[in-house]
Amino acid sequence: MLERTGSDPEVFTVEDGVSSVGFTQSEAAIRDCYDAFLDGLERFASYVETGLTDVTSLRPYIGYCIDDISSPTENANDAAWCAALLTYITFYRFDGVLNLFDAIGKRIRPSSPTYLSFLERMADQHLAS
Repeated sequence: MLERTGSDPEVFTVEDGVSSVGFTQSEAAIRDCYDAFLDGLERFASYVETGLTDVTSLRPYIGYCIDDISSPTENANDAAWCAALLTYITFYRFDGVLNLFDAIGKRIRPSSPTYLSFLERMADQHLAS
C-alpha cells in the first residue's frame, strides 16, 4: 500500500533489502505473515460458504483473533493497528475475510461503525483520513 498502486501484493519482490515499492525486508516479511494469516481466514470463509463447516464450529479456533481484530478500543495505537489491518483487508480484496466477519456478526467493512471508531481513535488523524 506504500505506492497506492492497487496491485496484487504477490507481485512485489524484495531485492537488495528494499522492494520495488519501498518495502524493506522486514516490512515484506511482516506483510507476508499477514497475507498468510488472511489467506487462512479466506479458506475458513470458503468452508463456511460451501457448508463444510459453520461459524459456531469455528469459534473455538478463530474466535480470539476475530474478537481481537474487531473489538472496540480506547487505545490509539490499538485503534491504528486495527484500522491499518482492516484497510489492508479491503484494499487487497480479502473479500472472504469480510464475509467471514459478517457471518460471525462482526462488521469490519469501511462503512461499519467498528472501522469508523478505529479511525476516530487514532492519534494521527492525517493518517486516518
